Amino acid sequence: MPKQLFKCGHRTKKGTACRKEPMTGTSRCEQHQGSLTSYAVARHKKREAKKAGKCRKK
Repeated sequence: MPKQLFKCGHRTKKGTACRKEPMTGTSRCEQHQGSLTSYAVARHKKREAKKAGKCRKK
């Protein structure tokens, strides 16, 4: 797997760009990602339920 070439980039309190590695599947690090919205939680639950349903059928 190739190493990610980009950094978080969020502006810190000092005004400089954050140099941490972003989380997988996002463009921000764990500190700057923020909390999940209710829409994101509902979407995640729906996706997990769909996966669970597929596993049971096999």
